[in-house]
Amino acid sequence: VYLPCMSTCFGVIYFLRLGWILGQAGLVEVILMLLTSFLIIFLTVLSISAIATNGKMRGGGVFFLIRRVLGPKIGGSIGTGFYVANVAGITFKLLGFAEFFPIVVGALPNEQWWRFAYASIALFIVFIVSLSGAKYFTKATLLISLVVMLQLSFLLLSFFFRQPNTGPEGYTGFSEPTLRDNLYPLYP
Repeated sequence: VYLPCMSTCFGVIYFLRLGWILGQAGLVEVILMLLTSFLIIFLTVLSISAIATNGKMRGGGVFFLIRRVLGPKIGGSIGTGFYVANVAGITFKLLGFAEFFPIVVGALPNEQWWRFAYASIALFIVFIVSLSGAKYFTKATLLISLVVMLQLSFLLLSFFFRQPNTGPEGYTGFSEPTLRDNLYPLYP
């Protein structure tokens, strides 16, 4: 329960758009947004854990739990919404992957149709993993979560080892004036 919720939180929005959100909303609002997200995830994990420990778990995962607790009519409609949300989520994640995959690799073309091809290949891999069963899906989720956590630790470490003005224009390192300028929103 915890890993899928965290992978949703640390998805494409966190990695690709957090800098833009920080520039628009400011550090205070971003921290409030993240704390609110983590509170929602924490409450969701507690709720699903309470439901899951309230009886024998059979095939069907979250759909089975929702249907068992809320009944077939309400559980079915909520399960349909959950399915649509998962489909939209994997779409966003694949688009984000395809946007940055050629940049990270460096030697690949980065035109629109090539990004479409990268996303399609990744979708096919996701399809194969999902057909393989829950055991392989769980292992893939754990592996992806470990890679994301490793990347986050590299990101945090880079703040301490990168010298100011050695990267993109405007990088100042740790600076009190920069912190003050980015603390509050700058909405247009």
